[in-house]
Amino acid sequence: MTWTDTTAPEHTGTDRNAQANPSRNRQVIDIGTGFPTSPSPWEVAWDIAPDTRVIGVDNDATVLAHARAHAHRVTTVDGDLRDPAAIVARLDGLVDWSEPVALALVAVLHFLTEDDDPAGCLRVFRAKMAPGSRLVISHIARDGTPADVVESVERMYRDKAAPLVFRTARQILDLFDGFTLEDPGLVPVETWRPDPRFTPDLPTIGAPATPLVQGLGAVGVLETRSRHGEPTAPPSLRRVLRAPPGRGGP
Repeated sequence: MTWTDTTAPEHTGTDRNAQANPSRNRQVIDIGTGFPTSPSPWEVAWDIAPDTRVIGVDNDATVLAHARAHAHRVTTVDGDLRDPAAIVARLDGLVDWSEPVALALVAVLHFLTEDDDPAGCLRVFRAKMAPGSRLVISHIARDGTPADVVESVERMYRDKAAPLVFRTARQILDLFDGFTLEDPGLVPVETWRPDPRFTPDLPTIGAPATPLVQGLGAVGVLETRSRHGEPTAPPSLRRVLRAPPGRGGP
């Protein structure tokens, strides 16, 4: 069993919990949508608001074909996060940018290197998003992950098409620039407003071959825009970071 087998359910659980939040958005853009689980975040959103529009974005042809064959209520778009302008262009006409959207980037951004400029990619979307929109991010973290595990996982992915990038909690927080974090802030993914319907019972999955990689997650709200149209965060913004239980903080 790889680290992804043990952490992926928790990252997805964060997305479901965010969609189940009463302050939801009626338009959901799920980037790096992957193969759906059940209940999927989409199903959670539809259970709360059946008229929610869901758009899945992925650059894997197999994922797109599967979604188009089985997820008939989901609109799927071919797109690579490293080219956000192209994604936005494809979403025009599918998304009403004058209304709030929920942009979900669950276990995706750690596949972007610094050369890919993940913060810059997010700025492209942020410039299109209306006040009240939400940004959902989960990301593997150096904080709380043993150094030897970080080294082992990075080595495993070094020669792959999409290298894996561990970031610090501070670097992950910086990705929320322009957004106000909802409580409880940036926390281990399994502790972000856990809902027993969606939070996996990891002991039933089986013992991992290596220690779990720590994932951190948060939800940010875009509250206001400046007179120039750029999103701004109110003075009350306080980036919250809580160390994983039993592990060292930043």
